Amino acid sequence: MRLRSTVIILAPLLLAACASAYVEPQGPDTATVTIQNAGPMRLAIFAYKVAEDCSGGRPKIANTPALDPGQSVSFKVKGNDAFSFFAGFAQSTLIKETNCFMPVTFTPRSGEKYIARFTVSGGMCYPAIVSTTPAGERKEAFRLRQLQTTMTEAGAACK
Repeated sequence: MRLRSTVIILAPLLLAACASAYVEPQGPDTATVTIQNAGPMRLAIFAYKVAEDCSGGRPKIANTPALDPGQSVSFKVKGNDAFSFFAGFAQSTLIKETNCFMPVTFTPRSGEKYIARFTVSGGMCYPAIVSTTPAGERKEAFRLRQLQTTMTEAGAACK
């Protein structure tokens, strides 16, 4: 009985630790996305398999669950299709608590490169997505989604 109770308690924790890896698409119809942590604390990141409602699982991007301040990670996404991913900061001190949970959706164009920057200033979170060209950076439209709690990793995680 004791072993069974232990297995029941540990099984969900072990499954969560075995998150799948994001699989980059191959071929010419791709775009490159770089996520940059421009903030002062660790940034958790992952992709959503289904962009429309942030469902279908939460694969780790480039096998990286989080970025330290100043770090970035680049990966390929399918071009001309909506892509949703999560970025989040969380920090608690005796004086204040800062939590930023930012599910983001945007549609990258095939053949282009993008930078998704995340920072915190004055307790507020600031996401930004830009496309990069030899001429410089251009702001891109994105949708900051509302995070919702799901009972499983496969459920809809944003509105």
